[in-house]
Amino acid sequence: APSSEPWADAARTAEPLATLLRERRAGRLAGAQGDGASASALWIAAERVLEARAARPDGATALAPPPGTTPPASPEEALRELVRGRLGGLGPVTASALAADFGVDAGSVWAALVALESEGFVLRGDFTGAAAAPLPSVPVHPSPPPSNANGPPDAPTVSTSPSAPAPSAGPRREPDSSPAEPEWCERRLLARIHRYTLARLRREIDPVEPADYMRFLFAWHGLDDRREGPAGLLAVIEQLEGFEAPAAVWEDSIFPARLRAYDPRWLDTLCLTGRVVWLRRTGPAAAPRAGATNATRIAFIDRRCLAAWRPAQANRNGSGNGSGSSGPDPETPGAMSSRARRIRELLRTGGAQFFDDLQLQSGLLATQVEDGLAELVAGGHVTADGYAGLRALVRRHRRTGLRRRMDPFGDAGRWCLVDSRLPPDHAAPGPPLDRIADVLLRRYGVVFRKVLEREAGLPPWRELVRVLRRREDRGEVRGGRFVHRFSGEQFALPEAVGELRRIRRAAPSGRARTLSAADPLNLTGIVTAGERVSSTAAREVAYRDGEPDGGGALPASAPPRRRASRRA
Repeated sequence: APSSEPWADAARTAEPLATLLRERRAGRLAGAQGDGASASALWIAAERVLEARAARPDGATALAPPPGTTPPASPEEALRELVRGRLGGLGPVTASALAADFGVDAGSVWAALVALESEGFVLRGDFTGAAAAPLPSVPVHPSPPPSNANGPPDAPTVSTSPSAPAPSAGPRREPDSSPAEPEWCERRLLARIHRYTLARLRREIDPVEPADYMRFLFAWHGLDDRREGPAGLLAVIEQLEGFEAPAAVWEDSIFPARLRAYDPRWLDTLCLTGRVVWLRRTGPAAAPRAGATNATRIAFIDRRCLAAWRPAQANRNGSGNGSGSSGPDPETPGAMSSRARRIRELLRTGGAQFFDDLQLQSGLLATQVEDGLAELVAGGHVTADGYAGLRALVRRHRRTGLRRRMDPFGDAGRWCLVDSRLPPDHAAPGPPLDRIADVLLRRYGVVFRKVLEREAGLPPWRELVRVLRRREDRGEVRGGRFVHRFSGEQFALPEAVGELRRIRRAAPSGRARTLSAADPLNLTGIVTAGERVSSTAAREVAYRDGEPDGGGALPASAPPRRRASRRA
């Protein structure tokens, strides 16, 4: 231990050190480097005398090594072993700080650290955020070969600085200069620090009551401060990505609750420009001969991330890992009507097609093509470029003779297969859990098993937990107990933790709000007390200060008629 440490003077007179000095098991190596003897003197154990003398030829000590001690092969090896022992009792430290402790040049210490890094003994990174010194220059000399590149199996994942050149048998190049010097820490010690840090962060959390969590969700989804315009709609869809709700409820309730003056043309634009795709992710339990209706469950997904949700579709046929229901196999006789099979075959062989082309090639009447498409949509087999076609299918009973002059299917774009059965050469080995975990964190702020009970087609909770734990290790999410009365692990976004604290400190306003029972925030009987309210378009739920108001369930009120909807 360097005598320049603040505790060295006090330890010098302590009884344990005095005993070691009397028994000649420890001593002091005085040297001439540095600004003074005290700055470069080292306290060393007898077992390290030969290494200390080799690394510090200028040092002088009367301490003798124990019998049988093998001298180091070179000064570089001696310094490497001294650094190894020093790192075992330190936390994150820079090469410059170690060089000052040992009284040697920083380049030599840097070379020793790189050699230890190649063994997997130390990790390099910015662990405390305090590193600010420039990198030291490294002298040119051969380096020892790596012996254990993988290192211990229990080391944590850390963010590291750009690595220096790997050790090799040839001469070492000088590392590129950087505005900040990296820190070094012994691998197992860093794992302990990491575990203690996570435990401390979890103890800092003060869990909230379920009612406060519901108030948080209302604010988190922007029900108190609604978004505006197409950009606001895209943000809402990104938050609700993959959630299935009855088709009519999206535009009648879910979107208007989160957007000021919602205009259906915003959704048409997002779909037609390829930003968003709509589809039924989880198939029905029986063949949907009735076709798409207001109750047909539809999800919106960012087109770029569609592959992340494809395994949930394969789950209908027993090949997925999710929990969605298994739908009928379209190849089974009687699984769909003849007109639906004819349209499906046209889409399979001819690719995406417009409504008029389907009618011309199938030889069916326009109403029969509508019925076939409605059946395919309800079964989760077909989607379209735009949303106008689905809007027309689920609201066919509302249309009048105006349809003959303003055909909504002309605005639907092309119809195409969703490809519910992925080809073997494109099938992923498992669902991309990272994307799904991202969406769930954005949707709920705090994710735990109970809050996901209304989510269909998700991977098993045990798989999501592994992803969330890795994110906690990287500092991207917080783990702990955030909501009272729920067992199991809970994970939250850092910004959600701050918002939870703000909501808990705020006094209840007594504000009442009503949501569709199909809204993802219908958590009555799941998060809050009371009986569960089925997720249907025909019911609503009422809340006051995060608690169910009047039993929670209400009959649904008639949605406001919008001019744009009447055109569809």
